[in-house]
Amino acid sequence: MRRLGVLAAVLLGTVLLTSCAANLEKAKQELLAQEDTRPPVAVAVLFDNSASYRDWVEPTLSEVRLLFQCLAARHPEAGVSLVLVASEPQNIFSGKAARLQTAYDDLARILRHGRSPYTDLSMAVNHASYFLEKADPQRKVMIIFSDLKHSTPSYYPRDARTVPPPEDFPWDRVDDVDVFAVYAPFAEWRLWNEQVEARGLQATFQALLPEEMKATHVADAVLPRTGD
Repeated sequence: MRRLGVLAAVLLGTVLLTSCAANLEKAKQELLAQEDTRPPVAVAVLFDNSASYRDWVEPTLSEVRLLFQCLAARHPEAGVSLVLVASEPQNIFSGKAARLQTAYDDLARILRHGRSPYTDLSMAVNHASYFLEKADPQRKVMIIFSDLKHSTPSYYPRDARTVPPPEDFPWDRVDDVDVFAVYAPFAEWRLWNEQVEARGLQATFQALLPEEMKATHVADAVLPRTGD
């Protein structure tokens, strides 16, 4: 009888454990099934306005026009911030993607006719990452149209052929952001990529080099179609 009692206790314990596990799994599935109410994506677009980037202004504007159209069509409610990379970051536009076309003319005028003497990438990325954090989307995207030649009055000559990433670059602010550096020269990107790899960010911090841009568009790389 005693052995039967022990066996019954073991069986009861097994049933209870199984039931608890099933309930936990059910609760987990219910949580996963709950709809994420955050916006699907928020995008910060940074624009280099320095003299060293002037040859890429017109290709940039062509890519930006297509990018704006795709964002407005696929994610009209997405938050978008357009930031000019200069001595201090200047916000050109902040609002919904559906309104981006209204900002294009102002952006084109600034990029074609204005020139910033310095390119403070650290401050601009800090500014953009703050916008993305406040937006709190499911996916954060940062697109940097730049040759990545960071320069300030106290950091490297503006005409340097290659400039290493600044020591104060906010890597910790982009570790959960999909970053695309567009039209970055290979020699410059090689210096940046050393830091990217050292921090394990290869999957999220990528370059679209000038040669690659001959066969693709920023919109296709950043906003791939997932099916109609």
